[in-house]
Amino acid sequence: MNHKNKVIFYIFGLLAVLLLLVLLFVVPLVKDIISSSKELVGQREKLASVNLLAERYRGFESRYAYYEDKLEDMSELLKSEGALDPEIPIEFINFFKDQAENYQISLNIIPVESKEKDDFWQILKFRIKGQGRYEAFMRFLQKLEYSNWFVEVSSLNIKKSSQASIAREIPLEDLQLVDFDLLIKVYVQNND
Repeated sequence: MNHKNKVIFYIFGLLAVLLLLVLLFVVPLVKDIISSSKELVGQREKLASVNLLAERYRGFESRYAYYEDKLEDMSELLKSEGALDPEIPIEFINFFKDQAENYQISLNIIPVESKEKDDFWQILKFRIKGQGRYEAFMRFLQKLEYSNWFVEVSSLNIKKSSQASIAREIPLEDLQLVDFDLLIKVYVQNND
């Protein structure tokens, strides 16, 4: 082997050793750096999220007294306006009488015994049977839905009336009477 071939052989040998060192040491090191940087980015995102939550908590903590007063006011409002007196629901019954008179429908309100109860609400049930014009009944139902009380309609049956018990009060051309049977739940706040 001449001198030129020996130099080329040593250069290729040196390059092979360098390539081997790069593959054995540098490539795993770069992979570790990339995975560590991804983990660092994830940790930074978590830290930013925790900092945001801490900032929101400090904001809530500083306004806690305000929120507490407003929640107390809302609770009082629910007790006074939205909840029905379970012992004497006179205002609720008067609501039905007034609406029946306004919409010219006949109503029969029957309290139904109910064993249902959840953690916060006691439930009173009423069956409302009646007769009137369909449009008037639908307006009555809408008025009930938008009333001060928390009312849920459990069942609703409407059928064309077979007998006109209030026909004397309604002109003959307007006799599209329906009989309706409505079961409602009224939520009453427990005072426990």
